[in-house]
Amino acid sequence: MADLKLDGVTLTDNLPATYQFSNETGLQMTYQVLDLTHNGDGSSTFQVNDKTGLLEGGTKVPDTAYKIDGSKLIISVDKLAAKLAKNKCIVFQFATTVKDGQESEGVITNTGYATIDQPFTAEDTVAGEKQDNQIWSYANYNIVGLTTESWKTINYTNQNHTGTPHTDPATDTGYSREPTHNYVQGMQGEDVTYELHIKNNSPVALENMTIIDRLPYVGDLGLVSGYERFSAFGVKLKNIDSVMVGGTDVIDKA
Repeated sequence: MADLKLDGVTLTDNLPATYQFSNETGLQMTYQVLDLTHNGDGSSTFQVNDKTGLLEGGTKVPDTAYKIDGSKLIISVDKLAAKLAKNKCIVFQFATTVKDGQESEGVITNTGYATIDQPFTAEDTVAGEKQDNQIWSYANYNIVGLTTESWKTINYTNQNHTGTPHTDPATDTGYSREPTHNYVQGMQGEDVTYELHIKNNSPVALENMTIIDRLPYVGDLGLVSGYERFSAFGVKLKNIDSVMVGGTDVIDKA
């Protein structure tokens, strides 16, 4: 396979309807030539920053090498390089922002195509779909808001009471992630240890988070479900032993 001449080669990205190209986010469009490695599905994998998920390095794409045409970002590749060597690829990285008043969550479908003004066949196309002198590719991504999963576990040491525990007769413990195990039967004046677990299932970190836990009282209702909890007496907070984030206790015990 010979080098690919880039004369007349353009890349067109059809931006999703709710998004617009932006060079003002602090991430300006860059390009770089990298080794091309093939995955089984025809895609390629590149080394990215573990924290940001972005390629590092790259050269800024000059304003003369691209244009915005409505919802299309069109890049003139031949203004950046004359040819592309065998087993090499040119990778562009750019940012978009949500248009004012548009929904920022949901399934985003992104389409794009390369226009190549030189002969090639479908057999020459490793990834994407050949349409005349273009190669089309598609990608979907589900952009969601902040999503958390939470549950409460209870640990209670039987102080020789004669009540019948709800879940585990051997230990009187509600130490379980199962909602139906999330309660125990105790006596007034005895200690119950609660653990509140919050898991971040979002693609981004949580900031300024507030945790609300409703302690039992007579006639109480579930905070989310609204169901009766049938608590026979109220309890009061004794102390907070620890606040663990990623295995580190972050509570201020000064």
